[in-house]
Amino acid sequence: MLEIWFAFRPVIVQRSKQPTLSRHFYRLLSLGSDDLSSHALSIDRKWIWWLAMIGIPSAHVLHGYVGFVFGSLKSREWWASDMMPAISLGSAIVSGIAILILLYALSCRMRRIRPDKACMRSLAYTLWGFLIFTLVLEFLEFINYVYKGREGIDFIYALLNGPIFQGLVIQVTTSLLSLTILGIMIFKHARIRHLTAGLVACALLILIAVFSMRWNVVIGGQELSKTLHGLLYYDPPWSGREGIGMATLIFAMPFALLAMLTKIFPPWHHDHKHS
Repeated sequence: MLEIWFAFRPVIVQRSKQPTLSRHFYRLLSLGSDDLSSHALSIDRKWIWWLAMIGIPSAHVLHGYVGFVFGSLKSREWWASDMMPAISLGSAIVSGIAILILLYALSCRMRRIRPDKACMRSLAYTLWGFLIFTLVLEFLEFINYVYKGREGIDFIYALLNGPIFQGLVIQVTTSLLSLTILGIMIFKHARIRHLTAGLVACALLILIAVFSMRWNVVIGGQELSKTLHGLLYYDPPWSGREGIGMATLIFAMPFALLAMLTKIFPPWHHDHKHS
């Protein structure tokens, strides 16, 4: 929130001085800081830089720690992997880039402007690189399971051929398809129209792949019985605290918050000389 405040402080100050009813709200948000001199803006940029330097490693630690929690549970053969933190971090980066592509393409569509080609190509290169990295890690993790052949590997084979087989097929198919489309667009130097359409399609495929991967990991690990005697099957309920409805609501909350913040801090209408 601090980073957002420093980034949009010029917008807050400008709107706090406009003759509208909302000026009182923005005057409150300004926290009494209305200096827009070059010196003050340079201090804001320094704060933004330092907050970004703190926030980016913190995000890496958060997602890496989630993978560490799963990988440290030796009672679950499907989770007990040293590569789990890196895979969790890689999938988070890939899905984050995919959502960013969708949001950017949707915002351009709503504003009826053409997406910036340099921006879309940069997103394509970044997504392609991290997708390769994540797929290689997932492949190495599976090879590691097979090579070690630890106790319980037979039940992992049964899990792959049983409860999570469809999810595994979806994960592999969508990942390879998106990787292929990205490679073709990058090396063929696709035009902006085709590049945007292809990136949106790849982003949707990657989100499906990441969702399937998380389902296979989280739910698949719980479908292995602790005694290694047979498999369990999980059918998610539609209602309740852990139902599909509640999961959909939680998934939609960040987008609702983003829409609200976009109304308060419009990222494309403010004066660029203060951005």
